[in-house]
Amino acid sequence: HYGYRDCSSTMMDLFSPFGLWLPRSSVDQAHAGKFISLANLSDAEKKTFIKQNAVPFITLLSLPGHIVLYLGEQGDRSFIYQTMWGIPIQHWFTSNQKLIIGKTVITPLELTEDSGINSDVFLKRVVGMRVLGEAP
Repeated sequence: HYGYRDCSSTMMDLFSPFGLWLPRSSVDQAHAGKFISLANLSDAEKKTFIKQNAVPFITLLSLPGHIVLYLGEQGDRSFIYQTMWGIPIQHWFTSNQKLIIGKTVITPLELTEDSGINSDVFLKRVVGMRVLGEAP
């Protein structure tokens, strides 16, 4: 189980050497500072808001039960750093399969339908963001 690492423990370990203490759970990490809700925005509005307001390497994006680090843009794609157990995939016979990952990875924030991975995995599920170091 990779040392029982999950998304929030990865973020704790990543930022603690820099003196940035984060709580243990992903929900607490997202709300321990100035939380900016993105829940009522469309995917296009979320993408624009994140691109304009997130600071690479110090912005946490919050999804229900998950937290990721925004890395920035390359071309027109946003990238994130995260520890994830699995990701839903589309398959010929069933839509309830998971690709087991169980590692810390860099992925695009937006996945496309032609990747074979359900496109609503990340961007559609982003509910908010927090830039570390900003006052509540």
